[in-house]
Amino acid sequence: MDAETLKHAETKILATPEAAEFYAALGEKTKALDWLDRTARNGDERAGWFRRNPLLASIRNEPRFGQMMGSIEERRRQVRPKSQTTFCPKSVILGIPPGADGRQVCYLDSR
Repeated sequence: MDAETLKHAETKILATPEAAEFYAALGEKTKALDWLDRTARNGDERAGWFRRNPLLASIRNEPRFGQMMGSIEERRRQVRPKSQTTFCPKSVILGIPPGADGRQVCYLDSR
């Protein structure tokens, strides 16, 4: 990645997962893991997706990857209620019919 692209990735939260994917695809595991760590620290804690993302396949068996995913999953267990559903404002839900009680329901990724 050139210096300008790295600068952009560092300042844009949504660009950090793409930087991790980029370096993982190149086989630069340390850089990929550094960017994935930055991604999680920026609040993107989609452990289920990171485990399934084909672009991160080259780092999936790295101990550091497992530690990061375990840490994310532990934080999510501490914050998330026991139920796998949560009620969301209607503005968040688009085109999904309400639950039996008339309220919109969001389903959380439990993977």
